[in-house]
Amino acid sequence: MRQLFISYSREDRDFVDGLIRDISDAGFDVWLDREDIRGGTQWRAAITRAIHECSAFLVILSPNSVGSRNVGRELELASDNNRPILPIIYQPCEIPAEFEYHFAGVQRIDFSDKSAREAPLDEVIDALKVLTGTESKKKGGPRSRSAPALESPAPPPPLPNSVWRGVDPQAGVGAQPTPSLLQLLPGRWSLRIKHPFAVVEGSLVLDLAPNGMFQGQLKKPMGMTAIQGQWQATPANQIILQGQETDGLQIAPYGTVIQINQVAPHQLMGVSSGGEQVFWQRIA
Repeated sequence: MRQLFISYSREDRDFVDGLIRDISDAGFDVWLDREDIRGGTQWRAAITRAIHECSAFLVILSPNSVGSRNVGRELELASDNNRPILPIIYQPCEIPAEFEYHFAGVQRIDFSDKSAREAPLDEVIDALKVLTGTESKKKGGPRSRSAPALESPAPPPPLPNSVWRGVDPQAGVGAQPTPSLLQLLPGRWSLRIKHPFAVVEGSLVLDLAPNGMFQGQLKKPMGMTAIQGQWQATPANQIILQGQETDGLQIAPYGTVIQINQVAPHQLMGVSSGGEQVFWQRIA
């Protein structure tokens, strides 16, 4: 998977070229349409596929880009595919309402002060580490501000018997979960989270590893956080996630129990311990 997609106006190419050099030097792979689309490839199909597969979507904001129809379409596609979005301000500009909708609760990084490039560049690198869930491949010099690394979570404690609805309480955490669900879960999933008393929906791109570990990008009304920890499946078709989440500056415990009510090969439906409806769609 390509790590990064950059959406920008061609008039801002000089700034974008410099930014690509900086983040490539930090070890991140960048997909760029003018280089990565081979002859004969359908341009729109290549753009769509690159956005769908990217680990993070960077949008360069300027008077040129906010008026670009293509940038607006790419931003809409990234949001629809639950891609983590990182807005970067190249030049002061008025953000259109349709852009603001996708930026709700998302921190913007400002390069418009030409005399202070190093500080926002550090912020970009730190944010990309969180959004992609990886450290950069190349080790550079020390940076002025690093996001705290997530600690390896301790094994989750046994849950109280009341959690195991409809199951013999003696089965406990050590019992074997439903084989079909256990076999289906490893992989990458896109989750839509519908809150019972809210219009805004949350979303989560979640990677479940066969060894019982998970990591993902959680999009909430207040912004994006990275989560990681351990997952379990129970005999009652419950999925338990326990670990930590971070917004790049602070670390907090993370945990939820999702009761799965409908199971299909590539789709799941359930209800979380907080009463939210959760719709699962396999994407890898």
